[in-house]
Amino acid sequence: MRKNKFYISYILISIFAGVLFLGCSSDGKKGQSMAELPPLKVSTYEIKSNDIEVSMEYPAKIKSIQQVNVVARVNGILEKKYFTEGSFVKEGEILYQIDSTRYEALMQEALADVEVKTATLKQATREWERVKTLFEQDSTSQKERDSALSAFEMAQASLKASQANLKKTQIDLGYTKVKAPISGLTSLNIQDIGSYVGSSAESMNLITITQINPIYVEFSIPDIELFKKRFILNNISQTKLPVTINFTDGFEYEQKGTLDFIDSFVDNETSTVKARAIFTNPKNNLIPGLFVRVKIDGLVYKNAINIPQSSLLQDATGSYVYVAKEAKAHKVPVKAGTAHNSTYIIESGLNAGDVVITNNLTKLRPGSAVIVAETKE
Repeated sequence: MRKNKFYISYILISIFAGVLFLGCSSDGKKGQSMAELPPLKVSTYEIKSNDIEVSMEYPAKIKSIQQVNVVARVNGILEKKYFTEGSFVKEGEILYQIDSTRYEALMQEALADVEVKTATLKQATREWERVKTLFEQDSTSQKERDSALSAFEMAQASLKASQANLKKTQIDLGYTKVKAPISGLTSLNIQDIGSYVGSSAESMNLITITQINPIYVEFSIPDIELFKKRFILNNISQTKLPVTINFTDGFEYEQKGTLDFIDSFVDNETSTVKARAIFTNPKNNLIPGLFVRVKIDGLVYKNAINIPQSSLLQDATGSYVYVAKEAKAHKVPVKAGTAHNSTYIIESGLNAGDVVITNNLTKLRPGSAVIVAETKE
């Protein structure tokens, strides 16, 4: 029995030793084959820094330049409406007629008062001229002179007051014709015809007019300091760069706009800076509140480093490229930025003079031996 156990143990030890020997032998051959792999022929791209014209895109929102509430500036019955709700009206166009009967009567009354005060002043003037002459000839007393002068001055003041009142009644009569203060699109009618308007804050509002030509498009630029450093812009606030609008369905707006404002303050919550472009809108295609994308053209990226798009790889850790150096492939993590034609602009990780491998990328591993067959610039 003991003899059988001895033989079994001996056999197991022999098998284990054999397996261990074969494993070591196999690993040795594998290591030897990896070391003896021939260098891989690759094509490369030598990096040079250049100034590159690029475009930047941002989400944006259309906003009117101004929006004005049209109000009743006098009290009265709203008699007529001369526009269609939602239509375009021009500045100065008559929108409503408020009952003017009372204001016409007040103006006529004020006009009559001016005529009376004018006649009174003429009489007082003649009397003052007569008394003044007599006083200079020592033919009348100081008291009579002062009385005549006082009557003359009071008649002058009374006429001015009457003229001012006439002007006020004329203005109020003019306000019975409610006119558009700006050109733009009208909102829904707030007050119905026949309503008594102007007697309270609530009844004063009649309609809202929104100016839409020209029109603003507002958006935010992230990291403004990087934006200024990256692009050749001496004074970004005064640089009228061309801007294009693209709608959500991919349609491009036919009119080009210009960048007309960049704020000087960074939003603490979003770390962005507000910017604005202005567009002409002759066909009223741009509606306030609409979300679009804007593309800023004419930017020049300073000292840009760009690589062919095919040379950029991705793994779980991020973007990287293979750089050929000392006949070996080196894995270099990079931060890719804007796409430009068939290249990517690299924000960090590479420098001018680096040689990036552009083919056979799936066969490469860090440290792989390579032979550069062709280098492009």
